[in-house]
Amino acid sequence: MRPKQPGNTPEEERQVLPSLEQLELDPDEQSAARRQGGAPLIDVPWERMDKFGLAGGFWQTLKRAMLRPQDFFGHMPLHGLAMPLAFFLVIGCVQIAAQLFWDSAGMTFLDLFLQRPDAEQSGLSLGEGGYLLFIIYPLILTVALFAIAGLHHLFLMASQAAQRGFEATFRAVAYGSAPLVLAVIPFIGDLVGLAWNVSITIIAYRYIHRTSYTRVGLAMLIPLVALLLIGLYFRMVS
Repeated sequence: MRPKQPGNTPEEERQVLPSLEQLELDPDEQSAARRQGGAPLIDVPWERMDKFGLAGGFWQTLKRAMLRPQDFFGHMPLHGLAMPLAFFLVIGCVQIAAQLFWDSAGMTFLDLFLQRPDAEQSGLSLGEGGYLLFIIYPLILTVALFAIAGLHHLFLMASQAAQRGFEATFRAVAYGSAPLVLAVIPFIGDLVGLAWNVSITIIAYRYIHRTSYTRVGLAMLIPLVALLLIGLYFRMVS
């Protein structure tokens, strides 16, 4: 007699996931939906550029991840690292470009308001720094994505919430970064995008790993508690 494999049964997964009829997909996507392990899988538009195109795939993935995260992450295929990484890099480059633009615009406006003679030079120097940043930044983002996904997966394993492998967590972090594109909005875009990003990532872990919000919340609290304890230790020592 074979031992029972860990994880949710198909009946339990159906209780976690919405049905295909609730996804509000077009007929082509409904017919393209396939079943695996009791859960229907829907292709990520970003990974189907042959159908959606580059801009369309990016836009549709943004909308689905941000506005319907339960459906998107609950039915997303869990294999492949290259395309989620590319999506994360695009989001990161949009974010840094927006930050450079608003910083430069704010600096130039302040210089002109104060009637500084070097107003044009200040904006130009920031742009030159931006070119170098766009060469290095994708490498930094790649390392950061693997590090964040790896740490989160360890914490999910510690709270017994990692029902799927590292690849699933990696995809959750990458596509959960979609709200960071709100950095294009000045003043509040970064803060709103970050808060939205955290919320979506929690939802993604809950539906991708077929677990509970309690275990996901515990996994997210572990690093915060660890940092707090480390901070208290160094404060006592000093």
